[in-house]
Amino acid sequence: MNSNNQIAPIDIRFMVRMFTPRIHNVVLITLVFVYVIIFSCLTCSLFDRLGYMNFDMGIFDQATYLISHEEEPFVTLRGTHILADHFSVILYLLAPLYVLFPSPKTLLVVQTVALASGVFPVYWLAKEKTGTPFVALIFSVAYLCHPALQWSNTYEFHPDTLATPAFLFALYYLNQKRWIGYFSALLFAALTKENVGLTIFFIGFCLFPHQRNMGVATLITGVATLCIALMTIRYFNGAPSPYVYLYSQWGATPFAVVTHFVLNPKLLLTLFWNNYSYFVFLLTPLLFLPLFAPEKLLPALPAIATNLLSNRSGMHNIEEQYTALITPFFIVAAIAGYERLSYWIHHLAKGYADLICYGVLMNLLLWACGGTLLWGPFSRDTESLYSVFSIEEAREIRETLSVIPPTVSVSAQMGLGSQLSQRRFIYHFPNPFSKNVWGGTKQALIEVASIEGATLSADYNSNIARTPVEYIALVPLSSCFPFSFERYMHTITLLLKNPAYGVITVGKNAIVLRRGANHKSGIQLLARRGDIVTDDSEQALWAWLTRSHSRR
Repeated sequence: MNSNNQIAPIDIRFMVRMFTPRIHNVVLITLVFVYVIIFSCLTCSLFDRLGYMNFDMGIFDQATYLISHEEEPFVTLRGTHILADHFSVILYLLAPLYVLFPSPKTLLVVQTVALASGVFPVYWLAKEKTGTPFVALIFSVAYLCHPALQWSNTYEFHPDTLATPAFLFALYYLNQKRWIGYFSALLFAALTKENVGLTIFFIGFCLFPHQRNMGVATLITGVATLCIALMTIRYFNGAPSPYVYLYSQWGATPFAVVTHFVLNPKLLLTLFWNNYSYFVFLLTPLLFLPLFAPEKLLPALPAIATNLLSNRSGMHNIEEQYTALITPFFIVAAIAGYERLSYWIHHLAKGYADLICYGVLMNLLLWACGGTLLWGPFSRDTESLYSVFSIEEAREIRETLSVIPPTVSVSAQMGLGSQLSQRRFIYHFPNPFSKNVWGGTKQALIEVASIEGATLSADYNSNIARTPVEYIALVPLSSCFPFSFERYMHTITLLLKNPAYGVITVGKNAIVLRRGANHKSGIQLLARRGDIVTDDSEQALWAWLTRSHSRR
């Protein structure tokens, strides 16, 4: 190793010729461009095919829309102020983009560009650590191809995904001792979600033995941002964050949960072992290189623990956004692990060191590309990802919804809300007639967790008559969340029997009702689309559903 703690550059002539300083920047920019195009097209296509739901795409779109119009971001889809649910302050910084590009797709593209931008600190850090642009490009590919990163990008929009590039920039600036950039990146990450403060705290903990002043400053930053975030949620929610419920099987309070595992350390090890596949999917695309620098993984421990301890199954795999605070540290650990491994190779196999290192890099490239094909979004049929509708069916549904004016209040089924969320009042059906998965409460989270276990309010039928929602949009053959299909059909049947609303448009898959529309003629319209003649709402509904299903 040289005096700058770098490994000797790999001396292979054709690699030097192919990756000279003149072209490695072009290759890097090309990688970013290709990634942005592929995932912008994928996510926008998923949105167009109704793949993105009220929870969570519609929630963040409505909040950003309201902020951009200088209105209070009380998200009626969720039944709470956006800052009462999560510390998503970053939406206030994104809102000005809605003035120029007022579309949910703006958030999807921003998320893609932000995640792609993380390749720059990865490249710079790898180049600095190894002294070789070729190696840095390999790690750039490994970052962009990592299945966890790609799933975070694909699984709707979530503010915390923006913490991934923020932490990568922070770690690069830390390595450069550029403290303004370092703390700016940490504060940016802290604006994405309340638990980011824990990750910052652990970064400070890791720094403390080597850089005491910066370690203390980082520890203080972590504690301060965590406290501010939790107090903000408490202020807007009128109560502490209900997400403690996700860990209720281990204890009633965060302190009780921690105490439980301090007193039962074997249980924690057992929990980690039982989720070994989670770590396999994180490590295999990086050729297990992070294990050669395990100290670099310590800041990821809070996110790993909160994921694996949760009773929410989606947090136990890499296919949602919950790896956003994990991925950057695995990438940086892989770079450090390769640097350490290369040092050992150069000391133990001097005559063959370059060839062995080259073999390691080629295997890293192979597993990085293979990982995305085996476990990433493109390992699935993207034509059916998150949605039961083809692009033609989704287009016809959007045309059916076009009768709804842009400013009126709407109650929309799970798959339709994100198409209609840019308005002041939009509700997740059956809200507001029956309060389900509504508000910052433990009960709402219980109903989310039960998926199909919500119960219709006893006053649902009377609320239909007195709740002033102007339009209702339904697409029965898609997600019935939070009900089972049987309970959902009972809910719709009661709605269609109530004279307060009339069906005004019936498509192949969607129905739109309007308050005060002629009830009898609406049922007759629904019956005609089902090829029967009847005034009975239940018969008309089932006939239409049967015909719709037969067309698919």
